[in-house]
This record gives sequence, C-alpha cells and structure tokens, in this order.
Amino acid sequence: MGEIRAANPVELQFNRLASEKLYELSREIKTEEFWEKSPEYRFYRYNKMYSLYTEITNYKPLNSFIKEFFILNENDAIKIQGELYQFIRNLFAHFPYFDTWDEVWISKEFASWNDATKKRTIHQFLEKYVGHEPLKYRFNFNESDDYKEVTLNFHQTYNDTDRIYLKDLINEKDGVFLSIVGMNTILRELVKQPISE
Repeated sequence: MGEIRAANPVELQFNRLASEKLYELSREIKTEEFWEKSPEYRFYRYNKMYSLYTEITNYKPLNSFIKEFFILNENDAIKIQGELYQFIRNLFAHFPYFDTWDEVWISKEFASWNDATKKRTIHQFLEKYVGHEPLKYRFNFNESDDYKEVTLNFHQTYNDTDRIYLKDLINEKDGVFLSIVGMNTILRELVKQPISE
C-alpha cells in the first residue's frame, strides 16, 4: 500500500486528539456499565464516535489510504463493512432528529428526497443491497479467546413507503461493536504505515 505523507504539526495534532478520543469512546462502550446507561446517552456517544471517525478518515492522506485499503481487499464482507460505517454515520448526520438506535429509520422517499441525496451513500447503500442475503461477521472483540458473531440482515424492499429500521439491519450492540472493531482495525493499519517526509 502507499505511504501516508507527513502532515503539518496542526494536522498531526488534530489527528492525534481525534484518535485518542475515539479510543476513549471505544473503551467506554466496551464496558458493562455503558450498556446500563440510557439509550439516549448511548446514542449520543455513538454519534460522537462516528463523527470523530469520519473527521479522521476525511483527512486527505488518510482518506486515500482507506480507499486503497478497501479497494485492494478482495473480501466482499470487508467492503460491505466499510459501506455500512458510511451508511450509519450519514444516517446520524443527515437525519439528526432521532434519539436512540432503535428509532432510526429511512425510506427511499427520505433517502432520495432531492437530486443531491440520490447521489449520497445512504441511497446508494440501500439500493445496492436490497434483497441481499444476510451476512455474518465473526470477530474477537476484547482480545480474548471468545469470538462474537453478528448478522447483518439486509432489507427485502426499498420503496417510498416502507421504513427500513437500523435495528432490523443490525441490533444496537452488535452494530456498535462491529463498528468499533472495524474502526480500530483501520486506525491500527494507519499507525503501522510509514510516514513519508
């Protein structure tokens, strides 16, 4: 893979602070205490996690690296996982009137309400994966010998009237855990890359 070019000190500091906060959120979400908090609090923390990840990966050298990482990866499940992050993040960002994971829904009418939104990742993801077979992911979440298996259940219809609920695509805990594993994997890969002067 290509090298990540060195940034100026301000860019490096931004990425360091954002990465540290992302890891801090990740550690919090992994605790049992976190899951005893209100659904609204948990949702607020996920929103922050996805926003931070997006800001980190929008940094041009890192964004190019991630695109290369996903394009070179021949595993369809990994490619879909990357698209899933974008889909969830954009649902949270562009439809900010939800307070909990289980409330989040989208329909074709909302995802493509104007010409600009038809080009966005929400509509593209839903259109691309309508009727797709369920997809199983298996990962080691807490670096123990225990593996967790989650299922991504794709919607069977995509039209103006049917609501597609995020909770039906993937439940809250599984969706967040899968996101954390993927985000941390990408961040670790980025840290491993040589920094070119």
